[in-house]
Amino acid sequence: FWTLDIPMSFLTGCSELNGTVTMNPATIAKKYIRTWFCFDLLVVSLDWTELLLSAGVVNMSWARVSKASRFFRIARMLRLLRLARVQD
Repeated sequence: FWTLDIPMSFLTGCSELNGTVTMNPATIAKKYIRTWFCFDLLVVSLDWTELLLSAGVVNMSWARVSKASRFFRIARMLRLLRLARVQD
């Protein structure tokens, strides 16, 4: 899901300071890259790392990666909840 969310975020309109919603792709991309892109990329890379490593041997460092991945997924879900509340 999160892997597909990154490209979709480039297509989702964003609100301006005056309350209007802009659908200009360049403006959306700039705002997304300045705000959530790095965080989203980190979450997705951790998810893919977790998926790729799950086929290998599990050790203590793997447990730390899994814990960090879980933390970032929870943070991402909180972000989505906050956005849903703003839309209401």
